[in-house]
Amino acid sequence: MKGKFQKRLGNSRQRGFWLRCFLVISTAACYSAVPMDCWSQLVSVPCKGSASECAQKFNQRCDTAEPAVANLIVPHGTKIWGVLIDPTGAVFAHPEPGLTVELRDPRTSKALASSKVSDMGTFDVGKVASGAYRLIVTLHVNGNTKRFPGWSQPEELACGDGNECTLAMLLRPTGTDNPIDFCPPK
Repeated sequence: MKGKFQKRLGNSRQRGFWLRCFLVISTAACYSAVPMDCWSQLVSVPCKGSASECAQKFNQRCDTAEPAVANLIVPHGTKIWGVLIDPTGAVFAHPEPGLTVELRDPRTSKALASSKVSDMGTFDVGKVASGAYRLIVTLHVNGNTKRFPGWSQPEELACGDGNECTLAMLLRPTGTDNPIDFCPPK
């Protein structure tokens, strides 16, 4: 009995050693590949070349992982407001500080309008002209706009013919260490 336990403990220690080696190597490769941002501690992002070449490869991966397509159709000028909900239908009450809904141009990813999410999960983007837009949720922290990690962006939203467009923006949880969470929001 004692021998089996010691053997299992030895295997566990060996796996722990190799896991630590993998994490050190992948983290070092990751930080040397893309300064300031990284796909994940567990995913190696090898890059050989200059910092600008590595940044370009990082941006290409982000573009491939999530193309910036329009997810909101506005048939005519209207006021847009709504509430954030999770898959259970519950409202994002008391959301994370800095949580913001942004209206963006899908071609350039430029923010056209934004609204902080209230303590009751509501937002008000204001009056918007007709067109196709991308409505996303971001975090504004210390003057920086970041992706809201752990949540996917809404897929399809539409406004009707009324003077107001009330949206229930459904956000779905994603897994941890999601590579897209380290990409800029778009």
